[in-house]
Amino acid sequence: NTMSLTIEDFVGKRKQLYVGLMENLAREVERDVRGWEGRIQERLRTAILDSFQKTHQDLLKSIVEECWGLVEASRARESGWYNDESNYKEAIELSNRVKDMAINKLRHWIEDTLGDEKCVALAGEPMQSVYWKTMAGLMYEISSR
Repeated sequence: NTMSLTIEDFVGKRKQLYVGLMENLAREVERDVRGWEGRIQERLRTAILDSFQKTHQDLLKSIVEECWGLVEASRARESGWYNDESNYKEAIELSNRVKDMAINKLRHWIEDTLGDEKCVALAGEPMQSVYWKTMAGLMYEISSR
């Protein structure tokens, strides 16, 4: 039967699908980040130095580069890694958070910080770290009510 997958094809299918998913997510993040331009410009009105030095572009670049780094990390894994159920579950959970983490990093700068020189430090911080800080802050806020 010429339509049946070889074992190698079958083993590689999950990886192929996952890498494609991560590529699509990275493209969506690139597009979504551009959609925040109005809010970025509004935030820069309170960050004259950041605006002048264009450090916000480093933040945007860090978000997009981290997303594409996740694509490369997924591509670098052996196909067999994706066939282990716990690994695949972990990978899917990450893919489910990627856009939220990316947009949260930008949102965090816009809504949760004030003044200049916040972009440089934030650009160097991983999206997941910023995301967990945001979640911790929300949990604290909820529990304080």
